Amino acid sequence: MSMDVVKELEFDKKVLKRIEMICRFAFVKPVIKLGSIVNIKGTNIAYVSPHIITVGGNNYLIFIGIFS
Repeated sequence: MSMDVVKELEFDKKVLKRIEMICRFAFVKPVIKLGSIVNIKGTNIAYVSPHIITVGGNNYLIFIGIFS
């Protein structure tokens, strides 16, 4: 079975701005990985991979976004 990324999800600009402001205040650099919709070939299964924000070695899963 192979997995195909159907669509990359966009991150809400307001939420991204707030996260970056909080990280600047705390003197840390966030690493942001955008989420996506993944489809498994040969099945009718698809799932949403959340946005992942890594701050100071901790991963935070964010499910807020813009679905267009």
